[in-house]
Amino acid sequence: MLHQDDWFAYDESLQEYVALIERDPSTKFAFSAAVARDISGRLLFQHSPTDRQIQELRRDPRCLLQANFVGPPSATIYRRSGKFQFDTNLKWLVDVDAYVRILSEGGRFQYSSRPLINVTAGAAHQVTREVQGNPILQYVENAYVYRAFCFTGLERDRMSVV
Repeated sequence: MLHQDDWFAYDESLQEYVALIERDPSTKFAFSAAVARDISGRLLFQHSPTDRQIQELRRDPRCLLQANFVGPPSATIYRRSGKFQFDTNLKWLVDVDAYVRILSEGGRFQYSSRPLINVTAGAAHQVTREVQGNPILQYVENAYVYRAFCFTGLERDRMSVV
């Protein structure tokens, strides 16, 4: 899924994404580093997880609830299963929710430290920019996603009473 304002960093970027996911049949998800650029294409920073974050992701995909170090959907590829759908109740954390659900179903992920994608950052039209000015939406979506992944059934039942 490539956002309209993002673009491949290299002619072979798509081929490299496909190679990441096809490397091992148990790989369900893959992602790469990304280069963030402003609306005019000027380099802002490189988005890359640390080795420690990658290790933590292998242990528990819910670590993404603390920080989305995978990055935007444009920097990912996943093996589609018949039952997977994005949660339409979400606007801002829809990608984090999807990553955690895909990775929680089992299977492996692959990561490329080579930034295969250029992503636009800081543009006025972006959801992230809109949400930065809306702390209520941030709270509601974080609570929704946290509740979906971090409570047992009994704890979830108790939360609905409060």
